[in-house]
Amino acid sequence: MAKVIGTDKLSKALQRKIGMPAVKEIISKNTARLQGQTVQNTATAYTKGYTTGATRRSVNMEIQDGGLTGIVGMGMEYDPYLEVGTRFMEAEPALKPAYNQVKTQMHADIDQLMK
Repeated sequence: MAKVIGTDKLSKALQRKIGMPAVKEIISKNTARLQGQTVQNTATAYTKGYTTGATRRSVNMEIQDGGLTGIVGMGMEYDPYLEVGTRFMEAEPALKPAYNQVKTQMHADIDQLMK
């Protein structure tokens, strides 16, 4: 599960600078983008064996802390093995590449708010 957490200083600065609705909108939008990208990655990442689509269907999104925390996770018990691999199989990551892609856009959105 990927979880993006801001620091206390950043949170306080954002609250002073703009308003909580704009921050919550950025978190919600980027969490949804992360979920969508992860689902898309699961459709293309798993090519070395058979696929039933269970991992793709298990990708879920949750907003917590009053809209200040977005969580995207994969719900199958074998997903960590797919994500990082084992000594018997190569990694076929879906969540981490999606996180790295969305992280850049989220930072840009927050930077834009801070201006």
